[in-house]
This record gives sequence, structure tokens and C-alpha cells, in this order.
Amino acid sequence: MKDILDVFGELPNYPGKTKPKNRPDSVPEKHYEDPFIGVPKKVATIKGVTTDLYTIGALAQIVGRKTPTVRKWERRGWIPAPTYRTSKASGAEVVNAEQKGYRLYSREQVEVVLQALELNELLGTRNKSWQITSKWVSFITHIQANWPK
Repeated sequence: MKDILDVFGELPNYPGKTKPKNRPDSVPEKHYEDPFIGVPKKVATIKGVTTDLYTIGALAQIVGRKTPTVRKWERRGWIPAPTYRTSKASGAEVVNAEQKGYRLYSREQVEVVLQALELNELLGTRNKSWQITSKWVSFITHIQANWPK
């Protein structure tokens, strides 16, 4: 006699049609050597130069923070306002410095924020170094000194 489970063939080992999101085979692998892998970007030609641009959500994903945290850094003046924004009317297709749309940071600007966090041991999960004020002052100073235009 056959095993009763052979009748059903190859069924998934989870109920329903949607795969679980918290299983090891479904969680995307984090690339620590290059945090830009897998992060959505926009490509625009600005003054004849092709430039990779990242939204504030992508910047937050790269540095391992939440989007409101990066907005707070900008509001407090810890990081400068982004150089580019999308046009509100046409979405992400038109890059403009004047109009108010989505914030767009160049790859160089994202790298400066990432480098400042790494140099001051502020990258990764919350730890005791986050409470040291001098590290945050050094973070702000590094960004102000190295922020690309």
C-alpha cells in the first residue's frame, strides 16, 4: 500500500499561498561589505553626468536606521538638506533642486553619512557608544567637513 502523503505530491510546508517572511530562506541576505546592494536607487543625468540618487528611505536602509531618524538628523542640522528633490507633479522622473518633492541624496552624500557613522562607532545596533555626546559631535563635524555639493 502507498503512503497517504504521496497522494498529495509536493505541497509547500506552510498553509496558504503566501510564503512566510521570517524563514531563513525568505529573508534577504544583508551585504555588509557593500551596503548599497539591493537598495533601490534612481539614476538621473544632471549637467551631463549620470548620477545615482537615493531616497531618504534608501539612505535610512543603508545606514541601518529608520526614515524618521534621518529626517530628525536633517531637521536638527546634523546632516545638510539634500541637494536634489523630485518634482511633485511628475514624481521621480524629473530631478530638480528648487521644487519640493521626495528628498534625493547622491551616492557620495550617502557614503559620507555611512563613513561618519562607522568612524564614530555609531553604526549597527544600539550600544553604549550611542550615549556618548562627543561621538555625535564628531559625527556632525565629519559630515559638515566632508559633505559633497
